[in-house]
Amino acid sequence: MSRLFCPPGEQCKFLLHVCSATQFSLSTLARVVGLSERTLRDWKRDKLHASKEVFDMLSRQYHVPLPKIQEVKPEYWSTDQYRNEAITAWKKKYKGKMVGTIEDRRKGGIVAQQRRREDPEKYKKMGVIMRRVFNKPEKNSLLAEFCGIMLGDGTIGHGQCAISLNATADKEYIKRVVNYIQSLFHYTPYEFHDPKDNVVDVVITGVNFTTMLEEFGLKRGNKTVHQVDVPEWIKKSIEFSKACVRGLIDTDGGIFLHKYVSNGKEYHYLKLNFTNASMPLISFVRSVFEKLHFHPKVQGERKLWLYSQNEAIEYLNIVGTSNPRLKKYLLNPGIKWYNTKYKIRGR
Repeated sequence: MSRLFCPPGEQCKFLLHVCSATQFSLSTLARVVGLSERTLRDWKRDKLHASKEVFDMLSRQYHVPLPKIQEVKPEYWSTDQYRNEAITAWKKKYKGKMVGTIEDRRKGGIVAQQRRREDPEKYKKMGVIMRRVFNKPEKNSLLAEFCGIMLGDGTIGHGQCAISLNATADKEYIKRVVNYIQSLFHYTPYEFHDPKDNVVDVVITGVNFTTMLEEFGLKRGNKTVHQVDVPEWIKKSIEFSKACVRGLIDTDGGIFLHKYVSNGKEYHYLKLNFTNASMPLISFVRSVFEKLHFHPKVQGERKLWLYSQNEAIEYLNIVGTSNPRLKKYLLNPGIKWYNTKYKIRGR
């Protein structure tokens, strides 16, 4: 990854132009590119040099001209500068004498890192900044559901993950997601509320966490660009597959009430929708539905439907839901349902 050096204000103009062209807020744009909103704000204020690769992608995708560029430098250009300064100081201090070979110093670094991993509390007390340690759960239905949540409304960056949910509609579900994270990873996430977009970001910070998610088969970066898919270990189990579908539809799907009037009489029926820009995810949900003897219909490239009210209700019995939002119509006493034989099962 390379860094751009632009005249003052150029990064800000470019980001504002992209937001104007896409009608995205800065927080939405951050989720699209798989970065934190704070990073984009730092770029906008010229506090940090923007990524050339991210700006190139935004320019191509949204047809926005790149800002004026004075220079492009590699990711860790400043590290090289400080290393050279340190080498100069070291030579001055030791007058050119070697203090151990390069191989000795490399081995010393490896040993030091190993000792930190073996006794992290000791080094924390010494003031050493340590990587956060997370519990690594066994592969089970709860982890499969969490993977579905991440594939639906989650973003995975280098050292931070976020799940973005509607602050109003998903108010109770946010508590459930936080409980899942605590149960699986023994970690309490941060919750950031953005009143402007009415969004709550459930944030997990730590390089070890993003690395662990990759080990479970998830990918960092933009899910649409990568056309992400469900990990193979989930696909091999119908129970894990149902749990993952539950997480996907609880975040990127919904059950909707369709109303129509015929001969002066009003009728209601339910239908289920799943919307996602990654075709492998659409194919996965469709295949699971077909295994459960549903009759899904794909509309365009991003939408999948269960048009039958019976199947929409049966979905809640067979797959279930962890999001109260999906059951709100079923709990409405003012609507008389014609499928009284169904007893709705939640989680």
